[in-house]
Amino acid sequence: MKKFLDRVGRLLEVEWRGTFNEEVESGTHQTIRDLTKDLEEIKLNTAVSKLMILTNAMYDHQAVTDEQLKYLALLLAPFATDLATHMRKTLGQTDDIHYAPWPIADNSKIVQ
Repeated sequence: MKKFLDRVGRLLEVEWRGTFNEEVESGTHQTIRDLTKDLEEIKLNTAVSKLMILTNAMYDHQAVTDEQLKYLALLLAPFATDLATHMRKTLGQTDDIHYAPWPIADNSKIVQ
């Protein structure tokens, strides 16, 4: 788990941060949708797995925008609050993550 969290944290420092990729965008919104359902059904293992898949997609495509990182931080918060808080502060968000609204998937961005 530490390796995964370290990998997520490094996304803030990659040289390709700010690069947009349609597949990563689609994967981000699909992850929001699916992870939300997993949390409602208390399927924590599959929820974490979906975060890993999204992170791998970001590295595979070497593309991640700040907006996608903000979503990733919110999705990560139930599992790794300190890292999620650090990510949000690095991305310029000063509000408390505990009061941040849960992201809503934009189904029009999900490509099947």
